Amino acid sequence: MMFITLLMTAYAGFVLMAMTMDRHETQVTKQPLAARWRLPVRLAGYFLLIVSAAIGVEGWGWENGLILWFGTAAISGTILVALLTYRPRWVLYALVATPFTLLALL
Repeated sequence: MMFITLLMTAYAGFVLMAMTMDRHETQVTKQPLAARWRLPVRLAGYFLLIVSAAIGVEGWGWENGLILWFGTAAISGTILVALLTYRPRWVLYALVATPFTLLALL
């Protein structure tokens, strides 16, 4: 269960960081992100990646937690790249489903 939480928070962080890039925001949404929202959204993405690293360290310790975090970050990044390549609109569907999945696991 903690692995899925780690994976989902890393995915959400990567999506938020990708949405601040010109190419990806036009791929996923019709309207570009307002300029005033770019920095807060990017910082929220970094924050979620740090939270996912903290979840890994809390659950498995420094040695194994960081290794597991790098693995889940690679998996979630691969999922994001695949979705951006083949089904860009599904990126937001997966992002919206993330909190509901985490609540269902409780």
